Amino acid sequence: MARKHTPGCLVLSFALLLAPSAGAQEIVQLPAGDRWLEVEFEELYRLGTMAGKDWEQFGYVRSAAFDGAGNLFLFDWLMETQIVFVVGPDGQLARQLGGRGDGPGEFGSAGAVAVFADGRVIVADVARRGYHLFAADGQIERLVRMAEVSAVTSVGPVVAQPGSEAVIGVPTRPTVWTITGAAFSTPVRFPTSHPFERTILSGEETVTDTIAEAWLPPVDISEMDQTDLVNTAPRPTSRLPEFSPELHWGVLSDGRVAFSDSSTYAVKVAEAGGGVVRILTRPFQPESVTSRMIRAEKRRRVDRLEENAAPGADLPARRRRIEELEFHTELSVIRGLATTWDGHIWVLRRGEGPVDDGPIDVLNAGRPLPGQLSCGNDVAAGRLRSGWSGCVRRNERLASADGRGETDEQGGWRAVTTIDESRMPASGRSRPSLALPPGGDSYRTVVFDELDVPYVVRAKITPMQ
Repeated sequence: MARKHTPGCLVLSFALLLAPSAGAQEIVQLPAGDRWLEVEFEELYRLGTMAGKDWEQFGYVRSAAFDGAGNLFLFDWLMETQIVFVVGPDGQLARQLGGRGDGPGEFGSAGAVAVFADGRVIVADVARRGYHLFAADGQIERLVRMAEVSAVTSVGPVVAQPGSEAVIGVPTRPTVWTITGAAFSTPVRFPTSHPFERTILSGEETVTDTIAEAWLPPVDISEMDQTDLVNTAPRPTSRLPEFSPELHWGVLSDGRVAFSDSSTYAVKVAEAGGGVVRILTRPFQPESVTSRMIRAEKRRRVDRLEENAAPGADLPARRRRIEELEFHTELSVIRGLATTWDGHIWVLRRGEGPVDDGPIDVLNAGRPLPGQLSCGNDVAAGRLRSGWSGCVRRNERLASADGRGETDEQGGWRAVTTIDESRMPASGRSRPSLALPPGGDSYRTVVFDELDVPYVVRAKITPMQ
């Protein structure tokens, strides 16, 4: 039965993303002013409650995505299971894909899932050294081998590229990786940028090219030995100071990539063969990091450590590591970015504090939108690390997300969020994930009950007149 949520508020800025002239890099300066839009949330159904069916008892939801028909694909990742649940628009289980094993369509160490609009599914598997291709009906079609398998193999989140049989990913932001013994006796190529790699899956082996390269803040490797280099190279951002600019990105409906890679408000649009062709800017400046901010952040981390510490944990050593943390000199304006199947770009701005979420700008590809997303007194923004963040009632703990989607005929937004790593139970941690399906009217989020059991909520987000 549908339930009404407390109304929230949204604020949108908009820009028309018209095609640039060939070979030109266009800079679009957006205004500073925001336009506000009020919305309401109507809950449609829930999955994963304690009274739910066995398949709903989620363990570690790593990612989520929609196909063009509104089916939801939840990748529930645990080393023991690794299953993709396909949930129909009615909230019922349609089918499930994968599971651990060595047979056709089974996973060794799956790291990422991408969904095409027609319902086909791609699963990247570092243990099987390839990409599983599933048909829209869930049947396994084939395994496309990775053409270049090195001593260090990693995969991060991947997104299907519309209009092609390919996925786009950033290998320097991995979800899983493998390291062989040979890596410790061969030269290490340490990343100096974040490459957007397009992996073409039309043949028996993958073909990879680079669409663009995003900025990776310099990492000091001068004092690293071979072991440190091998262990750090797959995830170079692990050695950066706190508050360093993060990479946020998504794939647009025409196959281009939109991303933010600096502390300023600059959203770049890149295309294959042309690199960055457009930069969208707003006149918001990064804020300098103060010693007061650093002290407050260290206190916050110590408090969270003590609250979530397992019995027998070495708390003094962990407190010492927190006290020794280094910090970047300024706070980035942008905290997250997501794209939709109809060409919109959602940009989450920083709020008042260093880790607070602010308004969400919606940049339009074809027609003006009425405002810009934000949260008011009765709702709370969920923390967003690699995508979009929504608004829910304060008595629900929102998980962060990244993903794709569009508005329906009534102007409602759909979304699905998965687990915020700061709110994961002791069994694991997750990178946040969001999917916004085309042609629909609902929003999905994973929240937690008082026992830290994750459950999925589907709700309609509708602008209020």
